[in-house]
Amino acid sequence: MLFTNKSSDKPKPSRCAPDRDSTSTLESLRVELHTDTAKYVEDSEALANAIALNDVFANPLVVAAAFSACMGGLLFGFDQGILSIVLTMPQFLSQFPDVDKDASFSAAFNKGIMTALLELGALIGAFQAGFFIIGSIIQTTSFSFAQLVVGRFIGGLGVGLLSAVAPVYISEGESLTQLISRAVGRHVHF
Repeated sequence: MLFTNKSSDKPKPSRCAPDRDSTSTLESLRVELHTDTAKYVEDSEALANAIALNDVFANPLVVAAAFSACMGGLLFGFDQGILSIVLTMPQFLSQFPDVDKDASFSAAFNKGIMTALLELGALIGAFQAGFFIIGSIIQTTSFSFAQLVVGRFIGGLGVGLLSAVAPVYISEGESLTQLISRAVGRHVHF
């Protein structure tokens, strides 16, 4: 084990690195922990039964990391929901008459394409990286329907990536069993 209990006088030998005589103590690393954290390092049963919420808020770095990871869920929901509002705006309909039911007989089909391409892009984007910002820029600067649809598709690639990566990041970054389930669940709520 890397860390030993605060109460021990001499660090225990490492099982993971047998060539080392001892491991570092928490004090020698100047790690500030919640009062119950040291016992969880040594006692896996106590860790499994811990409430863990106090440990999360005791460390601002953990709170910041979990909040940052949950931003992926926030962006996913925002990008999903913003289109329904934008589709009713007169400025948008005048710029993109292809989705205006009064100006185009294929408006419903075009709206369906815009919606579906985000999901198709999300499917592909779950295996790739870095397209959310590019898609947003293309959508923001678009002056034609084709450019807007391409921006939606590229944005969907980024949304798919965030949908796959954010929950994994949360679950890998935290070591407390109950915290993992809560944090991954919070990703869905954002």
